[in-house]
Amino acid sequence: MKESISIEAINLRTKKVNGFKILTVFSKEYGLIKLSGSKLGGRSEPFVHNRYWINFGSNDIHSIKQTEFIDHFRNLSTDLDKLYLAWQFAEFIEACSHFHEERSEQIFDLLFECLDQLERNNDVNNVELVNYFLWKLTEFLGYKPNLSMCERTKCSLLEGELVDSWFSFQQGGVSCSACSNKPTSDFVTILPGIYKQLNYLSSIDEFQSQESISDNALNFVRTLLQRYLQTHTDRKIKSINGI
Repeated sequence: MKESISIEAINLRTKKVNGFKILTVFSKEYGLIKLSGSKLGGRSEPFVHNRYWINFGSNDIHSIKQTEFIDHFRNLSTDLDKLYLAWQFAEFIEACSHFHEERSEQIFDLLFECLDQLERNNDVNNVELVNYFLWKLTEFLGYKPNLSMCERTKCSLLEGELVDSWFSFQQGGVSCSACSNKPTSDFVTILPGIYKQLNYLSSIDEFQSQESISDNALNFVRTLLQRYLQTHTDRKIKSINGI
């Protein structure tokens, strides 16, 4: 039996099938789901924020009864760099989520925040925003890296010393090279500046741009977090290459 419910969602992608539009959306109430409807007009475009009234049943695709437009991230469609980055966010959401219909308010708010930053802020550093998005996504999915895996009470990292460290993808965290055994596989060496950047991402609750951080460091962190997500979700992320 189908139940009529209301959801708040952001469109990720749209496909036309036999006169109907199949929408992949990310909703606060049910995470990643698919909707079907006709005569939706511009409300079905990617990165449009809508409220949907749907017939929610046992099928994989739920039919749309009514749509109410909330907002549209208009500037994304006129700036190719911003649009590309928005598609990256959509791909990460799809790759790391499942159609399991679970409430995902934190991830929804993260997606909205990052799209809103792209919409309003012409000076946003794309790689900084991606790093923030990836870190928060690992946290909300339950894969947040442990930044102090050393067993010693007075670990060099915890004492704030500038020492090289190892980031283990399988173990999910950082070990200090001064007081821990080197991981045997699937790890990278990280310099003190990279560890400092990971700590910064761990400490903020909303996106903030940093000063005096090199592009090389930002790109290293981006690649590290992308690979970490792929390792722990076992999902391929196509846009793994640069921004």
